[in-house]
Amino acid sequence: MGPSWCWHPLLPRRETGVAVTDTADKVLLFETILERASGEIGDFNAVTMDHFYRQHPAARASFETHALGNRARLEASMVNSTLYCLMHWLERPMEIRLIFNDQLPHHCETLHVDKAWFAGLVEALTDVLTSTVPETEPAQMMLCAELRTGLCDAIATAGKGLRRHR
Repeated sequence: MGPSWCWHPLLPRRETGVAVTDTADKVLLFETILERASGEIGDFNAVTMDHFYRQHPAARASFETHALGNRARLEASMVNSTLYCLMHWLERPMEIRLIFNDQLPHHCETLHVDKAWFAGLVEALTDVLTSTVPETEPAQMMLCAELRTGLCDAIATAGKGLRRHR
C-alpha cells in the first residue's frame, strides 16, 4: 500500500488549467503534486535540505549541533514536519498556526534557531515540489504558491515579538 497522500484511481483528476477554489479539490490537487514529486524525486529530504542550505548556510552548523550526531535524522524530521504543515494547511490552518505558535518561541529563544529558517524550510520544500509541476498545470503552481504564502504568513505572525532574531 502506498503513502496515504497518493492519488486513488476512483478519485477524479483535475482538469488542466482550471482554477481550484474548493478545499477538497485543493487537497486532491496537492495529493497529485505530491504523487508526481515522489515519483520524480523519491525521498524529498536530501533535495529539500540541499536547497535549504544553499539559502541558509549557517543552518547546517545549527542542525549539526542540535542533531546530537544524527543530522540526517533531524533533517528528515524537519522536512516531514514541514510536509505535514503543507498537507494540513488547507483543512486545518488553525492547527498549523498553533504548531508554529508553540514551536517558534521554543526554537528561537531556547535553541537559538533563526526564525527565518522556519520559512526557509517551507520555501525550500515548496520550491522542490513546484519544480516537478509542468507549466501546463497552472492550478498546481497556484496551489503551491498559496500554500507557501499561507504558511510563511503564519510563521511571520507566530514570530512577532520574539526576542531572538539572529
